[in-house]
Amino acid sequence: MLLRHIYAQTDFGPILASFTCNGVCSIEFGESKDALIQSLADRFPAADIRSGEKELRAELSEIVQYINDPSKELRMSIDSVGTAFQQHVWEVLRTIPVGQTRTYSEVAQDMGMPEAFRAVASACGRNRLAVIIPCHRVMRKDGGLGGYHWGIERKQALLEREKQIMGYTK
Repeated sequence: MLLRHIYAQTDFGPILASFTCNGVCSIEFGESKDALIQSLADRFPAADIRSGEKELRAELSEIVQYINDPSKELRMSIDSVGTAFQQHVWEVLRTIPVGQTRTYSEVAQDMGMPEAFRAVASACGRNRLAVIIPCHRVMRKDGGLGGYHWGIERKQALLEREKQIMGYTK
């Protein structure tokens, strides 16, 4: 499998966006370009990983714009890799409106599987399409932030930005 990647700085830190021939398969926040590329290589040890710095500029621009303002429409193919259950969770997450949140229990309920809230949390933790699949919009039942693969501070910042964009805060 060929994976092409491109690196950028965003308002929420560095990202590495990776693409298969079917679309974007990974958008990860990190601390440095080298660490992000190493993480990609660790997750896809059999892949042919190459820079896409020249041919992926338009896609990167769209991703950065979407990260900075998720109220805009994202018009690119997504190639998310996961189990059928994870795919179902991620599909439900994409229906959560910008600036709003749901609990893990509410997501499980929306899926028709009210007892699966722990499995929902696990699926959120396996998501590798930051912001595109908005697992940052899922909270604990007690109102706590819960976990976030890319850090609680980043999750809080993403949620605050979304609320500002949608006019939910001053």
